[in-house]
Amino acid sequence: MATYCSLAQLSMCSSEQNRMKTHKRRPPIGLIICFSLFCILTERQAIHYHSIAGFNQQREGQMATDSLFNSTYYTNIYNSFGTHESYADVRLFKFDAFSNYKSNHIKSNGCRLTVVINDPRVPVSGFNHPVWYTLESLAAYVPYACLVINTASCSVIHQTKKNTSTTPSKLQKESAVASFIYARSLPLFRRMMERGQVRISILNHEKYGVSCGNFNPNALLKNLNFWLDEFSEGLDSDVVLVAQDDSVFCHHFDVELWKHFAYVGAPWSPTFHPFGGCNGTCNAWHTWTSQCDGLTNDHADEHMPRFCTSNCDGIQGNGGLSLRRRSWMVKALQTCSPQIDANEDLFFSIILYGLGATMPSNFEASLFSVETVFPEQTREYSTLDNITVPETIQKLWGTGTGMKLYKRMHRHESYITNDSTTENLQQLYTIPLAFHKPWLYHPADIINGAQTEKECFFLKFVR
Repeated sequence: MATYCSLAQLSMCSSEQNRMKTHKRRPPIGLIICFSLFCILTERQAIHYHSIAGFNQQREGQMATDSLFNSTYYTNIYNSFGTHESYADVRLFKFDAFSNYKSNHIKSNGCRLTVVINDPRVPVSGFNHPVWYTLESLAAYVPYACLVINTASCSVIHQTKKNTSTTPSKLQKESAVASFIYARSLPLFRRMMERGQVRISILNHEKYGVSCGNFNPNALLKNLNFWLDEFSEGLDSDVVLVAQDDSVFCHHFDVELWKHFAYVGAPWSPTFHPFGGCNGTCNAWHTWTSQCDGLTNDHADEHMPRFCTSNCDGIQGNGGLSLRRRSWMVKALQTCSPQIDANEDLFFSIILYGLGATMPSNFEASLFSVETVFPEQTREYSTLDNITVPETIQKLWGTGTGMKLYKRMHRHESYITNDSTTENLQQLYTIPLAFHKPWLYHPADIINGAQTEKECFFLKFVR
């Protein structure tokens, strides 16, 4: 059984293992016993915190408290350009078993949450590529999940050929890709691979009309066959988290608190909404119903009152980091034509609102992910009051830990260091569970500030 180290123990464990390997003399028996006991205790503690059957939410508080250490640890990895000692901590030597999940727990119980990465560039990404920090943030804050990487093999085929006339088999391709991914992965995601929570799929890009070097999300996700064929029957969950390499998790994500929604993504402000906000959304839906089976103008008005009145509070959500129910994706595509001229995230969000699916408010969606607007900014065009806010926080972030986290975020003293004061801290915001490329829409003093650094230290590695 592999020895799992917590974030705080990774540096210590890796250093000790490397020292033992390179020591010229055989270590004393007492040291072997002590080190063995240390690893047993480490393993037990890690299993307690990182069991795929569940995640102890107390770990969220510990990770937040240790964020300075964690940030330093990963900064050292980043600055090493692939030479950090953690890359030498290899515990997996065979890569021919990644076509499906190997975890016995997953085989028996299925996945609580399936995370999907669709990217052909993963196998050839350098050590400091953002994708490794996206994956590491998922391993840190969603450690119970199953994770599938849909990728391509065209860039690595030449490395699997024994001669120019031999075409590598599907197994050879998957093994080569898995080996490359493991070699570049960061410690916690490596542990997920070792525990059998990761599967790797060489996507048939021609089937979806995408190139081997670029998986266009509109072509891929608006194709019904993707939602029907690319998931492991009986194992992958109906609830799916779609992530890209410009997204990152900041806090523990409990899918049980969110799975009632059909679709959740970062909300758009009226300024950045492609259709111009509420009126544009309402008009788009009225236009689209002619391309949806069995829908009339009466149906078009049935579930859209919030967008067709002055009470509209905006629309979500961005697809680059989004939580979706596969069953609703299928229903949307079986009801409305994928030829509707809209990006896939607008396509699904507007149609699901129109079909009456359970969808979050903009404030609720901003607690999940932020791109253009923070939770406080969504309240500028919503009817939320000071009573509704804490109720919503507790509902989606957890009754105990959620409010504790929220209150900490709004105390300046939470972010004072030896070289800072309350005067030089930027305005405080509610930092969401995750971010999707916020640096495109928010000033550097927020994205690089003390609050964001403490609450979401992985962010600096993906921007």
